[in-house]
Amino acid sequence: GRPIANTELHVLDAHFELVPVGWPGELYIGGLGVVRGYHRRPDLTAERFLPDPFGPRTGARLYRTGDLVRRLPDGRLTFLGRVDHQVKVRGHRIELGEIESVLTAHPALREAVVVARDERPGDLASRRLVAYVVPAAGAPFDGTAELAARATPERVEQVLDAQERHRLPNGLPVAHLSAEQTGGIYREIFEQEIYLRHGIALPDGACVFDVGANVGLFTLWVGTRARRARIFAFEPIPPTCAVLRANVELYGLDARVFPLGLSDRAEEADFTFYPRMAGLSGRFAQEDRAVTRSIVERWMADSGGRVEAAEIEAAVDDLLQSETWRCRLAPLSAVIREQGIERIDLLKVDVERSELQVLRGIAGEDWPKIRQIVLEIHSEELLREAVALLEERGYRVAADDFISAGEGMNSVYMVYAVHPAVEAAVAAPALALADLRDQVAAQLPAYMVPSLFVPLAALPLTPNGKIDRKALPAPQAVRLEPERAYAAPENEMQRSVARVWEELLHLDRVGIHDNFFEIGGNSLLLVEAHGRLRTALGREVTLVDLMRHPTIASLGRYLAQDAGAGEGGGQERHEKAQDRGRSQRLGLEKLARGRARPRSGAGEGA
Repeated sequence: GRPIANTELHVLDAHFELVPVGWPGELYIGGLGVVRGYHRRPDLTAERFLPDPFGPRTGARLYRTGDLVRRLPDGRLTFLGRVDHQVKVRGHRIELGEIESVLTAHPALREAVVVARDERPGDLASRRLVAYVVPAAGAPFDGTAELAARATPERVEQVLDAQERHRLPNGLPVAHLSAEQTGGIYREIFEQEIYLRHGIALPDGACVFDVGANVGLFTLWVGTRARRARIFAFEPIPPTCAVLRANVELYGLDARVFPLGLSDRAEEADFTFYPRMAGLSGRFAQEDRAVTRSIVERWMADSGGRVEAAEIEAAVDDLLQSETWRCRLAPLSAVIREQGIERIDLLKVDVERSELQVLRGIAGEDWPKIRQIVLEIHSEELLREAVALLEERGYRVAADDFISAGEGMNSVYMVYAVHPAVEAAVAAPALALADLRDQVAAQLPAYMVPSLFVPLAALPLTPNGKIDRKALPAPQAVRLEPERAYAAPENEMQRSVARVWEELLHLDRVGIHDNFFEIGGNSLLLVEAHGRLRTALGREVTLVDLMRHPTIASLGRYLAQDAGAGEGGGQERHEKAQDRGRSQRLGLEKLARGRARPRSGAGEGA
């Protein structure tokens, strides 16, 4: 954009000099709108508010924003990223935001974030750039209007009949048990979207297990966010299950309702049911009073009134009037077998301190079928056990402190688990990763081209909605042509080359059609591969040979032909090849050390 009235915008380099139009630099704000500093924060003031060398006023200050921008020829500024996302890779200082800006200009991308990762912790030589990209799949599906059209006044009267009713803020009428609970759950699921954080996605045609469905707001939300979703909803307490069934029927959702709970074994157990606090109902009621008191105090504080402690306790007593129901439970794997389930795209579990029993009811052979899991966990101890169990099964796990602990109660955490197989297979048909590499290579120097491109359904976010770079998954090699099947080495020579590439690129396997530069290789690694291959193959291979034949299959064919043609070449041919190889290696090493056009803020580091 452009500066507002009484504001000046300056784009400066690391030496506090103005950069030319089109060059990246840090944004500084000057003018009458800039204050003198932070209140009682002299350290932060000294860091962010600097003397203004461009303004006419004595004592004027520039505010250092930390934003990386570029000034366009028409005077407008375009945001590139944050200066604190500057990294050093193989001797070059690189602005990650500049790479991200080039990537997000591609029409097939919605978002992109670039990070520098060390393959071996502490080994700067193993550092490489990794781009995480989210395909531009268009605007998220919103089926609210379609569902609203189904809930005609006549249908509402017919289906909900004598049920208590509530109209959600999005206009959808539902049967419910408690207005306060329904409103709170709606905010969490529909407005805060707590089930779509840390890379969790809800694809069209998703198979969703709603464990602890309560009155069905999560099930209803799935119907608004995914086309053709199949839902399996579990609610063991009969009065709550009756409301769930009514809401599913009202909206004609493709949802099967099971009047049972899930556990680690087939059994029956007593459940405590609170008609006015249905969300707290469950097998373990030891903390329900403390939780309810905290909720009541929050309600009172929001209303602005002063309430005596005795009144709060009376309100808690009223809300916790309870009934006991004997309920049936079954292991999740038993349901998977009975229903013939081959894939669960999202397993949602909200069962009031019974989360581990649900997870322990999953047989070993069924874990690979479950792609994503979101749990609500009700203590730090349960959190540690759940995270350990999920990580042991190979999931990438993130956790948010959802409700901080109050007096006499535990914190509540949201746990997000994504299976690596999901992240490696997310590339959209319209997204050609090779095109992304070509776009970056056409606009930026070779040292700024990411070694790996990792497609994700969504970027992980922190609780306040910012990109959580620490939660980005460790990259697996993603072939730029994912439709091409893995082809194993066919002979000893190919196996030798594959072993060198696997060791060098830290990959579990390399197929004979995989391109060295498209699975993490770069010019510096090519120099190292050159030396290792000479030893492994017991013969001379030039760097030009490796660059011209970047797949194991093409290199193998070339070496086989060269060996046949060279049988009569003798010692002279061998010596010339060695000289040529040494010359090429030295030249490429020099190139890798930094022969690239200079860039403001991204040149050679000290």
